[in-house]
Amino acid sequence: MKKPLFTGALLALAFGAYAQTDEYPGNSLQKLNDKTNQQITELNKRPNSILSQNIAPHTNDTPPVSIFQSYSKFDFITGEQLIAYEDFSQTEIGSFPKTWNTNGLGEITTLNNLPGKWLSMGQNATYRPEFIVNDLPENFTFEFDLALNAGKNTGGFYVQLGNAAKTTDTEPTNYGAEFRMVGGGEGFISIENWCYADDCKKLLSVSNSSETHFNSQGEKIRVSIWRQKERLRIYINETKVIDEFKLLDAKSLINCINFKVSANANSKFAYVSNIKLSAGTPDVHKKLILGEKFTTSGVLFDADTDLIRPESYSTLKEIAQQLKENPSVKVKIIGPANVNNTDADLSKRKAEAIRNSLITEFKISESRLQTEGRGPITSNDTVTLTGDNLQIEFLKLPK
Repeated sequence: MKKPLFTGALLALAFGAYAQTDEYPGNSLQKLNDKTNQQITELNKRPNSILSQNIAPHTNDTPPVSIFQSYSKFDFITGEQLIAYEDFSQTEIGSFPKTWNTNGLGEITTLNNLPGKWLSMGQNATYRPEFIVNDLPENFTFEFDLALNAGKNTGGFYVQLGNAAKTTDTEPTNYGAEFRMVGGGEGFISIENWCYADDCKKLLSVSNSSETHFNSQGEKIRVSIWRQKERLRIYINETKVIDEFKLLDAKSLINCINFKVSANANSKFAYVSNIKLSAGTPDVHKKLILGEKFTTSGVLFDADTDLIRPESYSTLKEIAQQLKENPSVKVKIIGPANVNNTDADLSKRKAEAIRNSLITEFKISESRLQTEGRGPITSNDTVTLTGDNLQIEFLKLPK
């Protein structure tokens, strides 16, 4: 099957301020508006994007380029309990995933400039993962990779979360909130809720288009959503774009999260992959310092590599902080299993990459850190079992 190409300008999002700095994570092959062309030309003369660089080993005399450079203020924390993970690795190219429902067209495909498999989404359609049908807890996180084939006035991409009356509904029917990202020269982002209870307050918040104007070609965008009771925070890559304290009704249960496309005559407008749903709030101190083991899926890697993704920063920072406050604690890092094969070598290299990160970025003594690799814990037959293999363990060693 022919791989789709990104030929138009991408999404209008809250990244304009990064266009003129070398902190923007993904500064290669961009086309911004005329006001930033000169700056981008200079940026593209530099080495590869920091997204594609790993942390140099701590023995290197040359100071490494930090992959976390632009994520130092990123405060998103992945939920402690991994509920589901979907990377479409179990779905054949050209097929629609069996654990999803839609009222439109879609198929699993690959992209020329991004690794992995992606679900393509088309014109004026809704897409719901059917592995999210039970009531979610009051604290959860929802993350995914997004790429759009958007141009001026071509449409928008929405994320809805709320309560659906039936599992066959493709979107919330009783209560919900909708996060909108609209592309083009006059693009914007917004969040709006809808509800029917008397004590539920409706809210609409729109970001000024002058602050969200952003055009590029085929860049991967990481969207992170964090629900804490009534509060909802949304991040686009490292930037927090929504933080509403009273957006959600604490009494209304959420059992549906879905994607929605509103596009003008574009059968493949949006692509999503690496979808992760987690619950709860991690407590590194309780689990690792007072207990014996801390498990997390908050450290992510590029597909089939040991290259740490920059959105892992906040999780590593919290672990490092606990190790600094408890200098007698030593840990063994057990790397995540490779989803696509049983070779433990990649798992070992991922554990080493985490160790190097803690040493280089956070100044943890190398004598306190050991590593180990492993094969898959479970088969990858379902999105839940696949997610089990993403877990990274930090084991407290005996003194």
